[in-house]
Amino acid sequence: MILGAVEEREWPDSESASERSAKHYEAGLDMVNSYRGQPDVLVEALEHFQNCESSGYANAGIAAVLMTAAYERGDAYDGDGLRVAESYLKEAQKTLQARPEVDHLAAKLCLLRNHDSEARRILDELGNTGPSSFFVSSVELWYWYNKRDIRNAKRTFEVARRLARSAAQRELIANQMAGCYQSFGDPAEAISAYRGITELAPDDPWAWHNLSIQYLQGGDIKQAENCNTKALRLMDFPAAREMQQAIRERKGGFLNSLGRMFGSN
Repeated sequence: MILGAVEEREWPDSESASERSAKHYEAGLDMVNSYRGQPDVLVEALEHFQNCESSGYANAGIAAVLMTAAYERGDAYDGDGLRVAESYLKEAQKTLQARPEVDHLAAKLCLLRNHDSEARRILDELGNTGPSSFFVSSVELWYWYNKRDIRNAKRTFEVARRLARSAAQRELIANQMAGCYQSFGDPAEAISAYRGITELAPDDPWAWHNLSIQYLQGGDIKQAENCNTKALRLMDFPAAREMQQAIRERKGGFLNSLGRMFGSN
């Protein structure tokens, strides 16, 4: 679907890279990074990239969309989709050289392919050759997540937070840091982080879903159910439905335990 939407559009052929083009490109990246499983979001992002008036930024934007659209499940991405994304990214890099807002996508692509050492090399090069970039920092935070390095994840999060220039960027890195706490087994910090995201972006169904996971793991069934209900109200998606069933089973087990307790007296 997404590749078809790319191929049916007319794309800019100018090699210019004006400030206006860069703003359209960054707005498109923010849209891509707000994707939570709704294809319409990626189609809307393509409209931003189509308005870039720059073939380089347009191609980089297409690459970003295709990389996101290649997601399958868990940590798996469709290899063919990533190869097509890489072809667009290489075209973008021919036109726009030494641009961290473009080159960070190469490091991201490596992480999607589980090539962490190559991602580290690219991130080091970007860090040594130019000023700090939000987009580079956001990918580096992902790298430290993969390495289960909470100290460097926190350090990188603080850098990225200072560099964030939009609500979408602040939400992106907040979700990444919350994911670190969740994955590294720090439930108190994870709950605090996801609570912050629900305040920053109350319409993000995945923030409510992840919060419900933390509460259920901590044994707070009522809060887990409340958060799960909010997630499903915003978007009906399989993970939230599975969580709803898990909560029902946990509640059933709790009620059965109470019944046995009082029935034995």
